[in-house]
Amino acid sequence: MKNSYKIKNLGIIDQKISVKNLVPEYIHFDVDFCHLNFDTLYDQVKKKFKKNIIIRSASYKEDSEKKSYAGMYDSAIVTKITRKIFNSNLKKVLKKLNNKKDRILIQTYIDNPEISGVLFNTDLKNNSDYYVINYDKSGKTNKITSGIKNKTAKVLYIYKNSKFIESNFIKLIKIVKKIEKIFTNCLLDFEFCIKDNHVYIFQCRKLALPEKIILKKNINHSLNLIEKKIKLNVDSKRILSNMTDWNPIEMLGENPSILANSLYSELITDKIWTESRYSYGYKKISQKKLMKNFLGFPYIDIRTSLESFLPDGLGKKIENKILDTYINKIKKDKFLHDKIEFEVIDTFYSIDKSKYLKIFLNKNDIDIYQDRLRVLTNNIFTSKQLKKDILKSNEIKNKLKQIKIDDQNDLSKIILLMNLCKDYGTRPFSGAARCAFIATSLLKIFHDKKFISQEDINLFYKNLELVTKKINHMAIKAKKNKKNKDLFIKFFGHLRPSAYEINSLNYSENFNKYFASSINKKNNFENKKFFLSKQKKNVINNFFKKNKLEINCDNFFKFASTSIISREKIKCDFSEIINQIFIYLINFGKKNKISRQDMENISIKTVIKSQKNENVNKVKLSFKSDIIKHKKQRSINSFINLPDVISSSRDIYNFEINVSKGNFINKGSVITKTVIYKKGLDLNSLNDKIVLVENADPGYDFLFTYNIKGLITKYGGPNSHMAIRCLEENILACIGYGSLFNEINDNQNLKLDCDNKKIHI
Repeated sequence: MKNSYKIKNLGIIDQKISVKNLVPEYIHFDVDFCHLNFDTLYDQVKKKFKKNIIIRSASYKEDSEKKSYAGMYDSAIVTKITRKIFNSNLKKVLKKLNNKKDRILIQTYIDNPEISGVLFNTDLKNNSDYYVINYDKSGKTNKITSGIKNKTAKVLYIYKNSKFIESNFIKLIKIVKKIEKIFTNCLLDFEFCIKDNHVYIFQCRKLALPEKIILKKNINHSLNLIEKKIKLNVDSKRILSNMTDWNPIEMLGENPSILANSLYSELITDKIWTESRYSYGYKKISQKKLMKNFLGFPYIDIRTSLESFLPDGLGKKIENKILDTYINKIKKDKFLHDKIEFEVIDTFYSIDKSKYLKIFLNKNDIDIYQDRLRVLTNNIFTSKQLKKDILKSNEIKNKLKQIKIDDQNDLSKIILLMNLCKDYGTRPFSGAARCAFIATSLLKIFHDKKFISQEDINLFYKNLELVTKKINHMAIKAKKNKKNKDLFIKFFGHLRPSAYEINSLNYSENFNKYFASSINKKNNFENKKFFLSKQKKNVINNFFKKNKLEINCDNFFKFASTSIISREKIKCDFSEIINQIFIYLINFGKKNKISRQDMENISIKTVIKSQKNENVNKVKLSFKSDIIKHKKQRSINSFINLPDVISSSRDIYNFEINVSKGNFINKGSVITKTVIYKKGLDLNSLNDKIVLVENADPGYDFLFTYNIKGLITKYGGPNSHMAIRCLEENILACIGYGSLFNEINDNQNLKLDCDNKKIHI
């Protein structure tokens, strides 16, 4: 009988690669023989193998050109070769093998290796030129392939043309490169282990993936350019992250369009972020942009972010001690990059971290730092800056109307809208968001100290009159008649998933699909009012008094509700300005034969420059130049992988993916099937499911009009919009599950266990 490719490939490797004992000793049999000759098979195995063995499947299905069926079949480790134990394990592996073409592979088992795992000679999600190594150091060779949740597992990306390879994997990569020359132009999946600096290959399987069409030289050229830019922006005291502070990867995605990227920069991360913080008492950061752009990949300058969270008036000496320490802390524990406000730097007065300060600050420095943080926090509580920001944002609607009726061309109106958005939208929003962060962080502190219960927090959120609650109620009514639908469109038709992407359809354009069969849900907290006992209020008041914070319990909850409500409302309002910018861009495109799809490839900075040019043909040429350049670059970017944190230019060629535990919201657990939200999905399928969304902003609020049982996002933090919405709706959620998000498939049975902070597949 013809051998499976799995067995055939091992034979080829064993024969053609001159590395002694590269493939552990093995024998193989067809399943019919195994079923009929248990005793004979046992005798052969006992005679051939003196040590432990592993019984593996070799199904003919795994040889398919269209699908690998990797992970579908079982294997079994036999550490004591007795007839009873061997037969029992063989039966276990045979259970899923029911075709005459299937075979059984029996191999020497390598115990207690230093490293074991799986290597792909391509990135499975985009078939790009990377070695992707999923490995662990547990000493067990089947932990990666078993499908069991593995806390010690790591994922390493190595660009194929990289000169920088981690020393542990140099031998493995050299061997894989030799094997690639034998199996020309094949996508391969290797199971391996490394013990005593010796590489063992257990399996080499061909993968069924679509052929890529991008040229390697384009990727090399782009990575070289990115490397040069990173060298100018990264040093021993300055590192980058795609999630720190304003979370660009959460808001824009992994490969955003240039329009989205440039809008985000112009409206928020160039100047607005620091101007707003300074108005609340933080250090003034001048002439520093928070977000850097590397050929379309957005990254936050972590040192600049940390610096902007320092209270004003500290002095350079203390500032540098704090910044240098925290940069080194993030370098060491890179998983902290998306939680710096929670687990690294104090952004308001919190006595809980004072012990850690003793490691790098003397007593006098600590006293100054804590005193300035206290002044900052009291200033935020007692000043009228939040009220000023709210009042200013309330003018958005009227000023937007004035611009609409203004007798100017589309591009000129876009400039007016950009200024309106910055002055009346994103700047006030930044302030409200900062206050909301402090409020929600203090709520967490109160819960951790057992001042209040989780139900108290849930009731507090449930009783907030958030704009998103209005969206839900009006959307349900809008399904009933045209009058209600028109009213809904008037207030919320401008919202869209992916707020900065011009080609993401807004609620007005796609109402019938977004709200296909939304239902009126009952909530566990319905009709319950938020109330704290006198005893709980006294405990909180004593906390404020003890820490010399100039606020009481009642005023704090007013501050918390005002800031959280305002954060959501202002975000909704300034999204209408962005929507109007898109409308004028689309109108300009129609007049000048530039499609809406192409508009996403034009930088907003090009639009701003073009406004001064009265020659329409020259404007069209500059737009088309942008389109050609950025469309090509974005296509190349789809085949490039970059790390979450960059502390050296080498990191772009060789990096580990950070595994996140996620932020679990609410109490309880649910077991049901998953559904991955994507464009074109029948939204009726959301009901009674756990919904998966990579990055979810306010435009995804339509999800909550369905009877979803849970929500899991790849990106996001405990204070993100989606976390707040899940608290309000009492929906179980894991926000910001990181790279583990990629392990969950569509239509998969899953347990979302918020009590134990676990996800079980």
